[in-house]
Amino acid sequence: MSHFVITGSGTPANRLEINDLIKDDKSFSLYIQALGMFQQLFACSFLIEKPSADMSSRTQDDVASFFQVGGIHGLPFIPWDDATGNSLAPNQWGGYCTHGSVLFPTWHRPYVMLYEAIHDGIHVDVGGNGQMSDPSVAAFDPIFFLHHANVDRMVSLWSALHPGVWVTSSDQDDGTFTIPPDGPVDVSTPLTPFWNAQTTFWASAGVTDTSKLGYTYPEFNGLDTTNTTAVQQAIAQAVNRLYGSGSRRASVPRQFLAMPAAAVKEGVKATAATVAPSGSKEGVKEDTATHNIGNSAPVTAAGASLPSGATTRSIGVSSASQPEALLAVHHNTPAPPEGNIWDWSARIEFKKYELGSSFTVLIFLGQVPENPEDWRIAPNCVGAHHAFVNRVPDQCANCQNQLNIVTEGFVHLNEGIAEFSGLESFEPAVIHPYLEKEMHWRVQKTDGSPAQLESLEVTVIATPLSLPPGSAFPVAGEPTRHPRITHGRPGGARQRCVNV
Repeated sequence: MSHFVITGSGTPANRLEINDLIKDDKSFSLYIQALGMFQQLFACSFLIEKPSADMSSRTQDDVASFFQVGGIHGLPFIPWDDATGNSLAPNQWGGYCTHGSVLFPTWHRPYVMLYEAIHDGIHVDVGGNGQMSDPSVAAFDPIFFLHHANVDRMVSLWSALHPGVWVTSSDQDDGTFTIPPDGPVDVSTPLTPFWNAQTTFWASAGVTDTSKLGYTYPEFNGLDTTNTTAVQQAIAQAVNRLYGSGSRRASVPRQFLAMPAAAVKEGVKATAATVAPSGSKEGVKEDTATHNIGNSAPVTAAGASLPSGATTRSIGVSSASQPEALLAVHHNTPAPPEGNIWDWSARIEFKKYELGSSFTVLIFLGQVPENPEDWRIAPNCVGAHHAFVNRVPDQCANCQNQLNIVTEGFVHLNEGIAEFSGLESFEPAVIHPYLEKEMHWRVQKTDGSPAQLESLEVTVIATPLSLPPGSAFPVAGEPTRHPRITHGRPGGARQRCVNV
């Protein structure tokens, strides 16, 4: 029998950013109308090799129906267009999607191509919500495909910045409808159920060049894609323009660049009144106890302590010499070269499946709104880390066998600090007391209700960044953890000091 073959043909068309797409009333209107028809189970007869005479008679059994295409990702866990593989093991993930493996970005590439073929070539990208919060039904939300168009764009940008790097060999931990749990995957693994011919499937090796797949992105317009060096430089400029210092809110005032130690000491005194926590004096929380210098221990990019080269000693902190003491507490935090900058991040860790559904950890700088409905739209909500959790646990190996798996994410704080703090430095001696007082967090389920997350641990990490001559992007130095900022609060660092 014949299969629905996914192809890319003709002159590559731009997938437009959503704000640019809606400026074209005709194109956006056609997209909405096509989406409505798709949801009504209609499809264009010329797209399939076995069309029915009466288009209105199409049912959920048709491979081009909204139900069938949406069901490829997860529920109802049935074959699509006769793409079958191994017999499903107990608790094996029953959908085709390769979440949690190196095939994740390339698997979604022909999936979005399938959606576009049914939708008459309308190309957009944007994020979404709704059913998107559950991987077993996410693809039934039409915004899913708009979101993954943008994910695919990010893959294209990343690939241009790293020419010659693509899918590496790994394992598919959960398995899929056609890949056994822990099965090996690589650049040649079939991206089932997406046929590229009547007897073969797409593979990651065949989806590296989007122009050959029938689409491209505006950032690549006018570039000679055969000149990888020129493309790399052009895309680096585009990424910096869109997301770097030229983007909205991303510009950092010059006074936030690293200052000499003497200037930092004076800055602590000058800004003490602004950043002083409740019950403290001169910008330092009043505490005459002995502090371990490991409170600001070097960490790896993953956050693990680095004992190599670190020293530990105790000092007494008195209220009479607090600015100097604060500098001493941070003596173990290496200062970046003058003219460079500290990058501050909130590191968020939790057990992914603790709540049994998707949820979000929100980070705030300043007072948190009392009404949870206002949390996500609060101007001082500076970022979030999300748990994308399957609510059908009996069809997910991770949900059953890895209930205690811990996931981590990072929220960058510099933009929020620059906007809300009133400070003029990113130096640890200045930022530490500010974050100790003003950084807060909340956990929220997808229905908007607040939640308690027993496994949550929020810590703060500072990383020195430098920009070598000729480099398009900053180079990160050795990160340093600051657990005392969040210790003692629910969901904060479990240890006040880091043992080194």
